[in-house]
Amino acid sequence: MLGTMWVNTGFGALASVITFFTALAGNVWLVSLERAGYAFILFFLAAFPIRWLVAKIMGSFQAPETMVPAEAAEGGVPSASGEPDDPQGDGEFIPLSLDQMGSAPLAHDPTTVADVVRRLTDE
Repeated sequence: MLGTMWVNTGFGALASVITFFTALAGNVWLVSLERAGYAFILFFLAAFPIRWLVAKIMGSFQAPETMVPAEAAEGGVPSASGEPDDPQGDGEFIPLSLDQMGSAPLAHDPTTVADVVRRLTDE
């Protein structure tokens, strides 16, 4: 999430101060203090969905770009077994990128699958 709990506390404190001084103009200080406390709680809790919405709009939920190791950039393409060709054998993890993954052939004929689905929906 964007920010920390201090952002929520800041929203709550700002709303509390504004509410206190606004309510103080027409009420007793104790009523103004009570309303300021309610405003703090309300704005403190309202800051959570506001922060979530701001983070969603700014796109901070996107996965960070992964660093490609030098060996993978130079052609450390995985072998047929799925393990990368690593002559040193140091066991370093190298994530697969989309261009390294091959397309899998269809296991069944699409017409056979369609017939099976039709039979299952008729029962």
